[in-house]
Amino acid sequence: LRPEFQRVLEDAQAGIFDVLIVWATDRLYRALTDLENLVTALEQAGIQIETVKSGDIDLSTADGRLHARLLGSVAAHESEKKAERISARAEQRKYVERKMTPSKRPFGWAWVTPDPKNPNRPAPLARTGLKPHDVEAPLLAECYEQLVEQGASVSSLARWLSDQGMTGTQGGELNQARLSLILRQGRHAGLIDEVDHQTGKRGQVIGESADGQRIVSRELWEKAQTI
Repeated sequence: LRPEFQRVLEDAQAGIFDVLIVWATDRLYRALTDLENLVTALEQAGIQIETVKSGDIDLSTADGRLHARLLGSVAAHESEKKAERISARAEQRKYVERKMTPSKRPFGWAWVTPDPKNPNRPAPLARTGLKPHDVEAPLLAECYEQLVEQGASVSSLARWLSDQGMTGTQGGELNQARLSLILRQGRHAGLIDEVDHQTGKRGQVIGESADGQRIVSRELWEKAQTI
């Protein structure tokens, strides 16, 4: 969803502005469906598009619309190629280098080199990996112990963590569902495992992490998985 993009279309149709200025075309649209919406909204309103890097875009002529579509196709292609490169690099790190490559800090872990302005993010350009979090990791280890040795429920453990002042790394509530997903993560036992990033479900274990970092033993983690 692009609420500001939608607002531009609505403001154009309302006649609020005459000229739309953008840095480059790929900052305005990457999907050709976005371009077609622009053509409809801006052409009817007689609005001119000026860009800093991509030249003029004249949507009032057939040649201008063709030029805009060609630029959009190139931008969409580059976006898709970039996604392929990122995915291939992540696969290499997982299967060949056996390194954990989360985009966000997982609960229980801290960046070895955190961003000074936001410890939940790694420092810019730093790929130095993760280490057990000084506060969260011991609490998470206790959850595994309580789950396996004491028969505690995940819901009671979630309440206990909340009582300790714990939240998700993005600030959300540590409820039963979220803690259940956290406890399934192989990284806590120093393992690299498959994961469906859409559902959060874990798959087969690929192997041990190259950095050897763990919060609990593999034996304890596997017992927790059966529960």
